[in-house]
Amino acid sequence: AYEIPKRDWSSDVCSSDLGLTVNDFRNLIKHMLVLTTNQKLSFDPRATNTDERSLTQTRIAKIVLDYYVRDKRIRRFLRTAAEHALVFGKGFVYMKWDDEMGKPYGVEDVDLGNGEMSQKIVHEGDIKLTNPSVFDVYVDQSLESWDDVQWCVVRTWVNKYDMMMQYPELASKILEIPTKNEYQGLNYLSATNVEDSNMIPLYEAYHMRSPAMPSGRYTKFLNRECVLYDDATPYDRLPIFRIVPGDWFGSTEGYSESFDIMNLQQAENVLVSTFYTNQSTFGVQNVLIPDGCNLTALQLSKSLQGLKYNPAAGKPEALQLTATPPEIWKGLEYIGGKMEQVFGLNSVARGNPDTEMSGKALGLLQ
Repeated sequence: AYEIPKRDWSSDVCSSDLGLTVNDFRNLIKHMLVLTTNQKLSFDPRATNTDERSLTQTRIAKIVLDYYVRDKRIRRFLRTAAEHALVFGKGFVYMKWDDEMGKPYGVEDVDLGNGEMSQKIVHEGDIKLTNPSVFDVYVDQSLESWDDVQWCVVRTWVNKYDMMMQYPELASKILEIPTKNEYQGLNYLSATNVEDSNMIPLYEAYHMRSPAMPSGRYTKFLNRECVLYDDATPYDRLPIFRIVPGDWFGSTEGYSESFDIMNLQQAENVLVSTFYTNQSTFGVQNVLIPDGCNLTALQLSKSLQGLKYNPAAGKPEALQLTATPPEIWKGLEYIGGKMEQVFGLNSVARGNPDTEMSGKALGLLQ
């Protein structure tokens, strides 16, 4: 997610194909993420009314919220959404009620068609949280504000054989659905290429209640032939929650400061690669030998022997080609400072404080 596209350094900055990247881009995002999410979640439910029943409900609410934060690891999903937002401009937490979660409490009969019957395990159900990527949440792109969104479609990936067990009446059709590795261009967030997978896409479409659709709508499907559920919406609002560093005016998109530092990161890579290429090419020192000095390469390679040369022709001298122009170091310092400035960070927050400052001053900066 943090990779800067590779460039052809041989045509850009140097005569060889040696290129070096220093990923300050990711480091800045990580520090911003830590500063944003390091405080532990703490809920304090309060009742609108002052009667005993309402006050009792607030105590129960706090216990339930603490349970989900601690045992269901809600904070992890919020942190992932914040990281997505810093990188892509927006992140999502998808929270829904899953009938297949929780403890099993019974079975129900399922009609497989052609007079065949089967049984399906029924669970208590529970809240399920996921972090769909920005490529897996679809809304009306013509809207000018996220508050105007009435419908959305969320894509998640589920195990094909689990779905066949949950919906035995559709098992033959589910088996034919292409898996993740058969879809082209869908492994954009994967660190490795998926060659064999059992994961298939599950789509869930939500439409909130409106004058045109008084009951709303919720449709759960795998493809056109495998519709798993289609009825009125069970929620009072969309179960997809968005987080953005800032709004992109006149759209449903978000805007992140990381967009502004990508070019700075590329410029830093050019300067670092220039230094690295120079050192790699000319790091082995050469010696200038004046014509008529009477020295050979063999004599120079044997450092313990005394060197005899013709003083009239001049003494041999080292050829210095590895010196780096000071403008490169000044450029790197300038770009690094600009990247921190855009993100609103400083050297103290990044763990590289100015040693000349007092501890009290460092604490104030932090």
